Amino acid sequence: MAPLIDETNFYLDESPSSFERSSSPSSFFKEHEGRQKKSVSFSVMSDLYLIPHAKDMKKKEKEAYWMNKKDFRRIEQENFYTLDAMVTEGNFPISDKDYFRGLENLMPEARSKRKQRIHFVVNAILKEQRKNRVLNDQWVEKFNKIYTSKSAQAAYNKGIWDATEATRTEASKCNPEVWI
Repeated sequence: MAPLIDETNFYLDESPSSFERSSSPSSFFKEHEGRQKKSVSFSVMSDLYLIPHAKDMKKKEKEAYWMNKKDFRRIEQENFYTLDAMVTEGNFPISDKDYFRGLENLMPEARSKRKQRIHFVVNAILKEQRKNRVLNDQWVEKFNKIYTSKSAQAAYNKGIWDATEATRTEASKCNPEVWI
């Protein structure tokens, strides 16, 4: 196969610009010893693999390459079995068939711990912003609306119910209406 890229050398003569990664302590000492030229080279031989488009593949080839609904359901079922073993037995399996990595976030205590971490971080940020007097009122309003809008709607509905009960006559209280 013919080479795609000829062997090429590139030299860096200038120091990195300010938007690039800051230098580490070890590179700081190397810079002050003297400038060194660095080079990059590419392989003379590169392999090119043609990947056919999905339209060019036969049905059997597609079934062999891509997962279908049955495969996804099987994987999901295996994940549930593994998760169940993790929760009930405290067993974190590592084998060719079962592996727990990535499933630990689905455990009940992991969800509550995640919520606690988020709550802690948000409160720490708000406390720091209050202390430095840089609290973003629009953000606080948007964040609290998630929680307060539901409770405000529930309070409004309860108020309507209380007002309706207060204005009902004694006769209607004894004979409640039944709607079917």
